[in-house]
Amino acid sequence: MLCKEVLERVPSNDQTKILQMRAAIAAGRIGDPVLIPILKKIAASRDYGLAQWQARTAIKEIELSAISYKSKKLQYLKVALAESGNVRWAVQELLTINDSESIGVLKWAANEKGLAGAQESRQALAVIEAGNKK
Repeated sequence: MLCKEVLERVPSNDQTKILQMRAAIAAGRIGDPVLIPILKKIAASRDYGLAQWQARTAIKEIELSAISYKSKKLQYLKVALAESGNVRWAVQELLTINDSESIGVLKWAANEKGLAGAQESRQALAVIEAGNKK
């Protein structure tokens, strides 16, 4: 698989790092759990530049896509709202689902003092509310 081949390269220059960033994005969209070990390696090292953050996101996307039941997906996203590095991703996923249950998770998060995703959840709810007034 070309994606895996690119991810396994040594991040020796900026061009390789950019390719790895794009490959990490693609890996998340492909959703193949086989890519998780190499993505974890990239996510754990600053040597990969911007690919590091994309690898973290790709892992979350792959793990989420492997969950069959909606209730378990929502629980996974609820946990991600407590992880500062995953808040924006989790809020975006909940907005993509965009039903009463996902909005309920955002409302829960918005009211949880000290939760990493509380502020971002409040902002997302404000945007939804503003859109509903139009």
